[in-house]
Amino acid sequence: MFMRRVVHFGPIESKGGMSAVMEILSDDINSKWKKSVISTHSERDFISKIISWHKAKKVLLYLIKNDKIDVAHIHVTHSLSWHRKATIMKICSRNKIPHIIHIHSGKFDIFCSKYFGIMGKFVKKSLNNKFATCAVLEDRWLKDLEYWIPPNSIVINNPSKGNNNKKFDNLNLEKITILLLARDSAIKGHRFAIEIINSLISKNVDARLMMTGILQKEIKNDLNGKIMGLGWISNEKVEHLIKNSDFLLLPSEFEGSSMSIIEAITNDLPCLVSPASFETLGVPELVLTLDSPVEWADKIILLSDNERYMQIISKIRKQSERFSKEEINDKWDKIYDIII
Repeated sequence: MFMRRVVHFGPIESKGGMSAVMEILSDDINSKWKKSVISTHSERDFISKIISWHKAKKVLLYLIKNDKIDVAHIHVTHSLSWHRKATIMKICSRNKIPHIIHIHSGKFDIFCSKYFGIMGKFVKKSLNNKFATCAVLEDRWLKDLEYWIPPNSIVINNPSKGNNNKKFDNLNLEKITILLLARDSAIKGHRFAIEIINSLISKNVDARLMMTGILQKEIKNDLNGKIMGLGWISNEKVEHLIKNSDFLLLPSEFEGSSMSIIEAITNDLPCLVSPASFETLGVPELVLTLDSPVEWADKIILLSDNERYMQIISKIRKQSERFSKEEINDKWDKIYDIII
């Protein structure tokens, strides 16, 4: 049986949530679409980044010439990511290849506003052609980006890897393990998380904080081993940490739709988040401003009561249903059918 082909373009070999999303969406089991992935980015030096970009363009031209691509699914954030992918978009448009421009950035509105709106004009031009379909991660982006994206842009959630609800036979919150899963970036809130753990310890709470993205040597005071910097870790290690933690923190200034939150709530891990992740999490009482780390510490203490903790688990389980891998892949397959 002939299968039509969708090719994903993006940083599949790089660190971060976007590569995780690409991995899930490129799964073609139970799909009538054959799916593959082309890497557009390298974690190494600048020359390696250029080589990956040029290689992706060459592969795309080869696929087009040999009639091996029906839809291009282009994953993009902002800044250089956008400029690299813009060349992929142009090739698709010139060759009449339907393409999805899938925006993952939590700062895309800021990017569009840069340089007196010049970046936004480039974005608007790329998105307003008959071969392009714009996709955003959450409803809020339809409003935030309305000046630059087409009115028929689509909204589809990021998918989780799967539902792995915990079993709570022996719930014990006397020793609290707190997790922050994020890349090394000032906007992700590593310093704020350290202030939260400081506040907890000052209140005589037995708590420890584990953070990805930064190394142990970058932590000036680890409070006698209470704060651990893990650097970048494997997916298997991430899964282990999620299953063995009591709370996830994400005090970030900007977010698109955090895969850390999605994977946490599909594994029954309560999250405390900033307003940037309000729609992703969907539980208002777990959303806090970035005004006071003490407020975050007090919320952790409040939720550490066993009964309250299990009530929160019930709420996030309901929210996690929105991120079903099977349902979201099915939605994408239907979109490919429409745009072809």
